Amino acid sequence: MRQRKKLSWTKRGFVRTLGPKGFEKKFYLGFDLQLAEKKEKAIIILWQQIEDLARERNIQPRWDEGSLAAARAIERGETPKIPKRDYEFPERYFQRLNQFAEATGLAVEPENPEWYNAAVPEVRAEIDKLEMSIAVPSKPKLTGQMLHQALKAYQDHIRKEYMEADGYVTDNGKTKLDQCKQLQTYITDCDLGSLDYQGCDEVFGIFRKRPVSKRYEKPMARKSCTNLIGELGRFFYMAASVERLALAET
Repeated sequence: MRQRKKLSWTKRGFVRTLGPKGFEKKFYLGFDLQLAEKKEKAIIILWQQIEDLARERNIQPRWDEGSLAAARAIERGETPKIPKRDYEFPERYFQRLNQFAEATGLAVEPENPEWYNAAVPEVRAEIDKLEMSIAVPSKPKLTGQMLHQALKAYQDHIRKEYMEADGYVTDNGKTKLDQCKQLQTYITDCDLGSLDYQGCDEVFGIFRKRPVSKRYEKPMARKSCTNLIGELGRFFYMAASVERLALAET
């Protein structure tokens, strides 16, 4: 429903504006509402992929030439060619291409079919190796270290990292501490050893679904959930870094 409200009606049919402020692009999606919504969904997913890749590189998301060309093809009802970034590994590109096709139900083409077809066997072999290397045993090995205990240790780190010369924690640090306390309120405590990929994704899923706020007794604001997901991601990243360091020292 939120996406439908963002569709505007003009003499040229339904239109959707998408992109960062000051660099938005307009997409004219025709006069049929159902078809316009299908095109809109595909362009939104394409833009979300741009945002995800930009976030990984810590840069501002922008419509690049290849992605914009793909979005224009969707706008015209044509088969889009999904561009490959120069810095993107083949495995990630294949995954992104397939995810886009599955999410939109559209036929898609790789940017360079010859390269794509030549790389398929090699990439599939690499993906198989990766899946085997991260296979999770049926019974996870418990560590005796609990999630809430780790969150409290993370809070101690925040207090040290964001301590000012006068001995007080910065406002940014206080915000992070408040978010950690909220995380503990909504997340059930468990052994860290049980948090495999699926376990971590389920924890993130709590906030993706916007839980009922214990303070206001209504679904938590989207912005609050986004902020909590961000802090949770930083916590898991630090926890994984500490574990890798411990393994390296043994």
